[in-house]
Amino acid sequence: EIPPRNVPVRTTLLGSRVTGISQVSSDLQIRLRPSPSTWELTLDAVGNVSTRSVGRRGPAAVRTSSVNPYSASSPISVKPADIRLGNASVSVGGRSRLRGVNTTYDGWPLIGSLVKSFAESEYFDQAALANRIGRSRIRSQLGDEFDRTMNEKVDAATQRFSKTILGPLTQLQLQPQVIDMSSSSSRLVARYR
Repeated sequence: EIPPRNVPVRTTLLGSRVTGISQVSSDLQIRLRPSPSTWELTLDAVGNVSTRSVGRRGPAAVRTSSVNPYSASSPISVKPADIRLGNASVSVGGRSRLRGVNTTYDGWPLIGSLVKSFAESEYFDQAALANRIGRSRIRSQLGDEFDRTMNEKVDAATQRFSKTILGPLTQLQLQPQVIDMSSSSSRLVARYR
């Protein structure tokens, strides 16, 4: 399990300094794939990245929120001699929503509403491009994080397998060797000698 976590946002997007917080939630699961001679698995993650941020440029501060559902998957191939981890493929959806605009001229009659109107208009003009850039950044960050998490999980599973299965046999001075491996959509099968 991966507990939900908060990630600070500090970046520049289309000339605006953007700060905020993202909450990332993920569910991991493993799918088995049929193979006659190896263990073939796919590690899948499904989750959301919910962000509340403020973009500042000039006298305007634009408050936005977004919910970006994502899915990621990576193949894992286990052979008698090694484990191969494939590259993660990540898909991100969603878009941002305007929550409000504040300006340094809000207290000024006429000028305040004019500056606010200009900032809102600029936000809507750039929203599609900003959403694409934001999804691309999320995709890149999630892909890196997913690869790192996968490596950690595979290392932990390998150690657990060695300790609980191979460890007792090695202590008996037996040298287990894999003679057959296969996987189906519901089972991993290995025969040792």
